[in-house]
Amino acid sequence: MRQHLSFREHFRRGNAPLLTTITTAYHESIGNLTPADVYCGRGPTILAERERIKRQTIANRRLQHRLQAA
Repeated sequence: MRQHLSFREHFRRGNAPLLTTITTAYHESIGNLTPADVYCGRGPTILAERERIKRQTIANRRLQHRLQAA
């Protein structure tokens, strides 16, 4: 059995956690986006969707608070 695998074999077998982590981990310095999202230009869309969800959540919480207080 070969002890040294080529990069392609290593990656194909799913043994490339560093590469996976680099491309799929969220980074605070780039707006909690993954480098892949930034590179592919998905950043603005993702941030806009997060902002929309945040505003909707705040509105729902205020409504629930008003209904409980009434």
